[in-house]
Amino acid sequence: MLDTITLNEKLLVKELMVGNEKAFRKLFDAYRNDVYAYSVSLIKTSALAEEIVQDVFLQIWKHRKGLNPDLSFKSYVFTMELLPLLGHKI
Repeated sequence: MLDTITLNEKLLVKELMVGNEKAFRKLFDAYRNDVYAYSVSLIKTSALAEEIVQDVFLQIWKHRKGLNPDLSFKSYVFTMELLPLLGHKI
């Protein structure tokens, strides 16, 4: 059974896909601290970690129409974070 967070996230992703900036902001607020913390743990540089957070969410905004609300948004976010850290272009 899906929990409330999963249902809310799916709705936010659907709204993000059509360009809803408030939905984007809610998702950003939900994940930015985790993305930042994970980046700092890998690269040990606060300033670069902040840039990574911005880049990840910029790429999510740019590619929002291709999101799949049935898949885990959290997994997507962390994949988008890891690709540049591993030297892959988004």
